[in-house]
Amino acid sequence: MKRLIVRAVLALFVVGAVLAVRRLPWWALALGFLLLVVLGKFFIGRLVRRMLLMPFRAKGAVLRGAPASVHEVSPAAVPAAEGAAGAEPREHYLVELTITPGEPKGPFGLWEPGELRLVRPASVLRPESDEPVLGFR
Repeated sequence: MKRLIVRAVLALFVVGAVLAVRRLPWWALALGFLLLVVLGKFFIGRLVRRMLLMPFRAKGAVLRGAPASVHEVSPAAVPAAEGAAGAEPREHYLVELTITPGEPKGPFGLWEPGELRLVRPASVLRPESDEPVLGFR
């Protein structure tokens, strides 16, 4: 059914474009093309961003609303591979916690602790927002 709807919309788009080229004056075609490019710039960028984030949102859905109990946070030694020249020194911590996910509500029901990263609250990526976050744009 979805294929039929997509094909019908594409067919209407092609028919509309052919009729526009045959019946509209050149300046109206140029104005319509310019309008299509400007609207495409805004909507295509958002669409691509949402499509790229879709798998990550589906994978993370199993942990949405999962309670996390922090048992201990203690300073840790800096790994030897971390000593990059000219880099600002970072503090390292060992965090012991328990995460209890709920029932999976999507196609992914499993997760691994290696997929988790601690980040600053300001670095949370919000797909509905157009703000650049940590170099994304």
